[in-house]
Amino acid sequence: MITDKTNFLELPVREAISYVFDDFRLDVKRQELQKGGNLVPLTHKAYRVLLILVQNSEQTVEKEYIYRELWGDSFVEDANLTQHIYILRKTLGQNAAGDSYIETVSRTGYRFTVPVRAVYPPQIAEAFFKPKTGVEPALDPQPRPRVEPHLRLAELNPIDETASDDEVADVKQPEAAVEKAPPKQRIIIIAVLAALAIATIALIVYLRPTSSTTANAPIRSVAVLPFKPIGEESRNERLGLGMADAIITNLTKLRQIPVRPTSSVIRYIDLPQNNSVTAGSELGVDTVLEGSVQLANDRVRVSVQLIDVAGGKAIWAENFDEPFRDVFEVQDSISKKVVRSIAASLTQPDRQTGGGTTTSLEAMRAYQLGVYLHSTRTKENLFKAEEYFKEAVAKDPHFAKAYAMLADTYNMQRYYRFADPRDTRAKGLDAASRALELDSSTPEAYIAMANLQVGGKDGLAGSKRLLEKAIELSPFDATARLRYAWVISGEDLKAASEQMRLAQEYDPVSPITNGAYCNMLIFERRFKDAVPFCEKASDLNPTSNNSHAMLSDVYMFDGRVDVAIAKVTERISRLQGEERLVAEGSLALYLLKAGRRPQAESIIARLKVEAEKVPELFNDLTVLMFELGDREAGMKFFKSAYERRLLHLAMIEHYPTWEKVKADPEVQRILAEPPPSPLGPSPNPNR
Repeated sequence: MITDKTNFLELPVREAISYVFDDFRLDVKRQELQKGGNLVPLTHKAYRVLLILVQNSEQTVEKEYIYRELWGDSFVEDANLTQHIYILRKTLGQNAAGDSYIETVSRTGYRFTVPVRAVYPPQIAEAFFKPKTGVEPALDPQPRPRVEPHLRLAELNPIDETASDDEVADVKQPEAAVEKAPPKQRIIIIAVLAALAIATIALIVYLRPTSSTTANAPIRSVAVLPFKPIGEESRNERLGLGMADAIITNLTKLRQIPVRPTSSVIRYIDLPQNNSVTAGSELGVDTVLEGSVQLANDRVRVSVQLIDVAGGKAIWAENFDEPFRDVFEVQDSISKKVVRSIAASLTQPDRQTGGGTTTSLEAMRAYQLGVYLHSTRTKENLFKAEEYFKEAVAKDPHFAKAYAMLADTYNMQRYYRFADPRDTRAKGLDAASRALELDSSTPEAYIAMANLQVGGKDGLAGSKRLLEKAIELSPFDATARLRYAWVISGEDLKAASEQMRLAQEYDPVSPITNGAYCNMLIFERRFKDAVPFCEKASDLNPTSNNSHAMLSDVYMFDGRVDVAIAKVTERISRLQGEERLVAEGSLALYLLKAGRRPQAESIIARLKVEAEKVPELFNDLTVLMFELGDREAGMKFFKSAYERRLLHLAMIEHYPTWEKVKADPEVQRILAEPPPSPLGPSPNPNR
């Protein structure tokens, strides 16, 4: 197991110039991944994670070791590493055995699963390996001209990757090699040189500098990546992310195209610019706006280009140079110029709305951190998000969006039962009301208030109106669409599913939107369609018990009961307390579906004992008792869950495991009566 900076491999892995596995090559000097000789885009951090795993292939590498290697002593969320692992798994695909190249080792770290061959410069190879005889020709001691990877000659003619550019320039010209080569080889070399000449000319034409251009085709969707700071002074001002966020805000105000939210693009803050197309593909957009920002001599220079994801080419580019007086003044000025410049590619006139933003750098920093933590939905991070949003409004008491997100953080704390429901509801109402007082055109304020309205006098109808207002203000807001889908799911399931599809489309790298859309597809009994979205939600947020529980359920619904049993059994081994008991409830149901009743009954007997201490189990026991045919016991647990306000109306109405319960006449009668408290939908429920 790799736990510290000592490398346990016998080979001198740190001296290797590249690593080969299957048809992949990880080039250390160029810091790039190739497949079949073609470049595979990777973020710099993802490349470094892969390098660590490849250098220690077939050994377990602890997470802590990777954290130290990549981030040193800096505080880093677990989601950062899991996101890079997700990107690597998606990029590499499956190995010859049909398995992932990267295996998760429970509670420990990761393991690269296939053998890796290290490639060394000649002098290193000679020092550590015996000369090869009789199988391959000896290495040519004469240096060779450097060749591009797409010619795929590196394997045939190894070169000294440690040679300087001057040394490479002194190599004899390839024409001499043509003259000395045998006739058959001479033809091949001439053909290769001709192809190289054509490719060079094409590359020169392609890379020829151009003046500022304007996009010709209409833009349908865009992701604004964090700008790359140039120079330490720029990095200290955090201009890069701030510039991107300002442009996102102004593009969103146009209300004409989907713009990925800051919470989705912040994960690409360390992305090399030549990998923007990969980020665009992952984010599901047709264009990516990338740029660099440099602060020097009291001026700020910003270079921006709009890239077509499908073609990988820039369709618009511009430079901006302005005096630097105030960071927000510069961000606002340049972001508006960028938006005006690309607005010609939009099909409707510019329609500005409010946005409840800030002019405080400290407030914006706190707000952005809060937004990221809020999106993870974990207990620890929701409380951290609360503190950051409080800091934001303390720095700027007129920051409407920060008040709105603070309100929604209280909503999530209440919803997931992480905090006292009455206390968080009161705090949420105060914060949401303050946001609307400051700026009544802030979509996030209506979204937060809609969640609170579910428990108000107008109930779901009031919540629906508020979310419709939020969608009017921000048509491409994934959260507004997602929550609107839950609100209307009881009256129009098909329309709700379409709204949830849009939410996933507008924020495709969010575990929340993927999990919610999976849930909605389960409601529609579209189990095969649901599987990939559940899998993606689990990959994006490996620590989410709800996502994993729903994934197990969808495997069961899709007829893969054995897979569901294996998955939940593995998960149970990692859980403790209430979470373990709820997972055991799922296991009991799967065992019943598999015809293994005695094993299921043993688990159920234990859950009955724990139910009074863990009321969440009343839901599971209701379903399990009806599945066993014990209606009387099932009704007892159902009434207990109903009286304790634990039931989710949308789940009872649509989730397959509740079909037998819902069909009972007494259950229908109880549900037809006004509930003691609104029974609301769950974004990612276990049941």
